[in-house]
Amino acid sequence: MIRAILVLAHEMTAAAQPSDVSLERLERAAAEFHAHPEARFATSGWAYRDDTEKSLADAMADYAIEHLGIPEGRIVRSHKARDTVGDAVFFARLLPADH
Repeated sequence: MIRAILVLAHEMTAAAQPSDVSLERLERAAAEFHAHPEARFATSGWAYRDDTEKSLADAMADYAIEHLGIPEGRIVRSHKARDTVGDAVFFARLLPADH
């Protein structure tokens, strides 16, 4: 059983739209999610841009909900990590063993 599908973000635009690389990752993760709908769908990324208040995790989650059919209730957002190692640490805390 797959418990979670982690989507590691890349970048986003000033309009808080995921970059092309982030979109590719989202689309691949969404395909996996639709094959395993019992899983959680986890997005990552802090609010790194000075020209928008939205975090990358929120931009990724919003896109997944609006364009890829991911139910909002299945999404876990990690806003704290600033790199891949941080993603691993924070996802471990956000996704306990019973999920």
